[in-house]
Amino acid sequence: MERAEVVVGVWLLFYLIDGYNLLHRVGLLSGRTVGAQLQWARRRLLEKLRDHYREEAYRVTVVFDARNAPDLPEGDTNFHGIEVLFAREESADDLIEAMIRETDRPSQLTVVSDDNRLREAARRRKCRIRDCVSYFASLDDDRQAPTIAEPQEATKPEQKDPGETERWLKEFGEVDDGWEY
Repeated sequence: MERAEVVVGVWLLFYLIDGYNLLHRVGLLSGRTVGAQLQWARRRLLEKLRDHYREEAYRVTVVFDARNAPDLPEGDTNFHGIEVLFAREESADDLIEAMIRETDRPSQLTVVSDDNRLREAARRRKCRIRDCVSYFASLDDDRQAPTIAEPQEATKPEQKDPGETERWLKEFGEVDDGWEY
């Protein structure tokens, strides 16, 4: 895939977000908007995603429509690890649908959109689908860092049956593995 490689790891979910669809559905944009309001809304979404995903931000791609939008940076960008794509030659929906069609592991791709066409494309490929409002609300949930157990001092297991060693020696005999102890 030329623009955005949607390569999905074995155990990770990746998110493909219909940017303006989400912003309109959650009320950060309403009606026809331009300029500073669009920039503010995009930035707000990207910051919320960055704060939620932190070091796993590389798992998120956001696609915005960008035809006739002079305030956008040239080319696609990276916002703290989040891939941000601006659909210039085609609609954001066309680009997202192409990405859904071309992903190697659709079952690990979550499409965030309320657009019926994109939801159907995701359904056909067996992608996960999230509606915009519940997904956006979930970004406020505290992310739990995996807990790592404190190392414990190694102890020799307690021998419950004194005859157990004798049974094992009878079963397997003496083992000569070439090592000198």
